[in-house]
Amino acid sequence: LYITSSGTSETSVVINITAPSDSPRDFTVSAITTYSLTYQWLPPNMANGPIIHYNLTVDFNNGSESVNIQIEPTGGLVQYILDGLFTYQLITANISASTLEGEGPQAFLIQYTAEDIPGPVVNLSLNILSASEIEVSWSPALEPNGIIQYYLVTVRLY
Repeated sequence: LYITSSGTSETSVVINITAPSDSPRDFTVSAITTYSLTYQWLPPNMANGPIIHYNLTVDFNNGSESVNIQIEPTGGLVQYILDGLFTYQLITANISASTLEGEGPQAFLIQYTAEDIPGPVVNLSLNILSASEIEVSWSPALEPNGIIQYYLVTVRLY
């Protein structure tokens, strides 16, 4: 409503709110530990209205478990710490933004948590072949906690 000495005039503006046209920008993992991942992202370029929340969908164990998390917008860079994870666990994450009219497209990431010291080998056995030869065998650790690079066998002579 405008009022001047000549009279009044009404002006209206129509705002068309729809679901976002873009996914959140720059979806990355900013910190990786053995038990957590910190995700961060920026709002989509084409939000098409106020963002009411972000939808973070996280898949664990090759998709056999999934969790959906709604995160409130902060106006700029958004961060979320996903913790309670396992060492060297494969995590798949999708992020999307929502307006009052719906959910937009997703951004996608795949990331492992950090590696750690492996658990002990199992079924360790020693077979004496002769006075100067032995055979050592084992099965891999039940919890490798990452990619095993090599095994180190130490022999002590008494």
